Amino acid sequence: MIRNLMVVLLIAVCVIAEESAWTLTTPSFKGVKVNGSSLKNAPFWEFERFNQIETGNTEAMIFKTGHLYLKVFKNSLVRYNDSVLQLVSGRIYVKAEATDLTFQVPTFFKFRITPGDFLAEHDLKAKSTMFEILSKPQVVQIDSDDREMSTLEATKLVFQAELVDGDIAYDFLLNDRKIPKLKMEKHKIDKPLLLDTNLWTSSVKKAAEAKKKQVKKAAIDSSKYICKNPNGVLSACAFVQESQQCIRYSCNLSGEWTQRTVFLKSELCPKMKMVKDCEWISK
Repeated sequence: MIRNLMVVLLIAVCVIAEESAWTLTTPSFKGVKVNGSSLKNAPFWEFERFNQIETGNTEAMIFKTGHLYLKVFKNSLVRYNDSVLQLVSGRIYVKAEATDLTFQVPTFFKFRITPGDFLAEHDLKAKSTMFEILSKPQVVQIDSDDREMSTLEATKLVFQAELVDGDIAYDFLLNDRKIPKLKMEKHKIDKPLLLDTNLWTSSVKKAAEAKKKQVKKAAIDSSKYICKNPNGVLSACAFVQESQQCIRYSCNLSGEWTQRTVFLKSELCPKMKMVKDCEWISK
């Protein structure tokens, strides 16, 4: 009864974690770091918190159902803190469902995200930023600038910083504020391509279901055995070498390996305790 209850609780915990956690998938786990740590091989990964993701020569998809979906392209660095999504460098696809999110490109842009889809790219060396507004209008805003640029869907914006001796040029405002001087180009996107996030979630759900079945099966299998180390049913026998002798133990009702029987043929006995037929070796 207790073991069955533990199985139910374990599965329930898995379901709750799945609903509340950040989930990540990637074609190559070796090329991705999350929160500063490398990934270990798995079909998918879950994180209670997501502060940073960095990709090398691969891409990654990270999402929190009903909140935010991100596709982080190769060689990109993205941070997330207190509902502020920050593109430090590289390229990112954003699908926002929550209404309390802010998007930032350090030094260049900071604005409240309207739920919808857009693509952003920031080149640190070239000091340029690009937006593709794919679904739902977005209000793009330069950091520390009161002016807003209402941008319709199917619109591409390209910004290039003006440079003075290789450094970004600024306009200085009251209250010690400064805004970068940017040149802007505006283009029409003929056919905006939207990513189908169902492809991400469905593959993760399949992997999660398989994982739950494995956990449940392991728990049920484990409940069959009374004795442990090694697993054994009632009256099962285990053999092991001890002090140059072959010893047989029997599994009793208390879940203990007892009834120690000594055999002479120690060379036939396993060095680690192993369950075998009770008549496997005779005196």
